[in-house]
Amino acid sequence: MTTPLTDADLVHLGVYLRRRTAIDISMLDGYLAAVASGPNLFMPDQMLGWVCDSGSGGAETHKFVNLILRHFQAVNDALNDGIYTPRFIDPHAWCRGYLIGFSADMTAWEPLLSVQPELLKVILSFDNRPDPLSPDAAADLLADSAGRIHEFWVDRRRRGRNLDDEDGIEPSRKTGAVPRVELWLH
Repeated sequence: MTTPLTDADLVHLGVYLRRRTAIDISMLDGYLAAVASGPNLFMPDQMLGWVCDSGSGGAETHKFVNLILRHFQAVNDALNDGIYTPRFIDPHAWCRGYLIGFSADMTAWEPLLSVQPELLKVILSFDNRPDPLSPDAAADLLADSAGRIHEFWVDRRRRGRNLDDEDGIEPSRKTGAVPRVELWLH
């Protein structure tokens, strides 16, 4: 099992993000939640492409990439276990990050949009809420939405929908959960 990020790791990652990117921890967490809860498995270079150039840089970039991959694994594990809680300072930034992850592979999300569009409605309409929510209420609402979306795709994988192999289920996905990425961590 991958060790979730400590508060010190999150601070280091936040500092790096502020110095090198236009995103923050809230947006990164939303993005990683979309990637983990979405229809397809992203390889690390695909996932990291939006955040940074994982192939360049020195030791600091390598540490940054490993922190992102560890955080992705923690988000993925929490979604698989039904215990995901967003890590954010700004729930609006979390929603923007989630929508960026969604838009990275929008065509693949069509089955969810066709069958249960209400699952994404909370995230899509969060900025237009008439009533402000406390941080805890926002976290609960967004965690529930991400979890329900994740369950939708896990159920489809279990039933063999949207997959191209002969029996409809890839060998690494027979459980329906998203495979772990520990081999990608250096």
